[in-house]
Amino acid sequence: MENLIEKTRIYVKNLMSQESTGHDWWHTQRVCEMALRLAKAEKDPVNEEVIILASILHDVLDYKLSGDETAGPQAAYDWLSKNNASQDLIDHVVEIISTLSFKGQVHRPMSTKEGEIVQDADRLEAVGAIGIARTFAYGGSHHREIFNPELMFRSQLSSEDYKNKDLPTASLNHFYEKLLKLNGNYNTALANEIGKERHEFMKAYLIKFLEEVNEEDSAFAKELKSY
Repeated sequence: MENLIEKTRIYVKNLMSQESTGHDWWHTQRVCEMALRLAKAEKDPVNEEVIILASILHDVLDYKLSGDETAGPQAAYDWLSKNNASQDLIDHVVEIISTLSFKGQVHRPMSTKEGEIVQDADRLEAVGAIGIARTFAYGGSHHREIFNPELMFRSQLSSEDYKNKDLPTASLNHFYEKLLKLNGNYNTALANEIGKERHEFMKAYLIKFLEEVNEEDSAFAKELKSY
């Protein structure tokens, strides 16, 4: 198993090292490290091999990068099969990757504790200081404005609208459409604790941002107070 994990690390690091949307290898490594931290805080035992492999493979050909919802799970299946992983392990990892992403759903249920842990670790990467940086990296890579007061955030988004890259939006809107909504909605106690701290930092940043762009009395500022 250690050999499979190390081979998978090398494979994904080589594949994602030049990725510039915030889904690079270092994001992947942080998700893996956070997932293991969350796993160790759980009272019941979990399968750390599943957690590690799902964390490492979770963004390979993800729909945000490939435009194909089936590509990521298939890539994980193909890689693990080629490297002679057991069918139970393959099925578990692929199931996690298939259901992990936000896609407009705050309460996107995971069927196993391992899946809940990987989902929490990935979502924690979307908030706080690192989440702010990744939001603007992703927006820039898709030619989005940082902020446009004439482009109002959408309070409710369907999965289809959330995935639609052609809908006009600005990077700041992502905080209102996803990131602020994650607070208190993690699966594990430790993730909720870490997420709360990162949420408060993110709110403080947005307050300051809106002050600097002279929008402290705007709908953006008023909506922020509800979080």
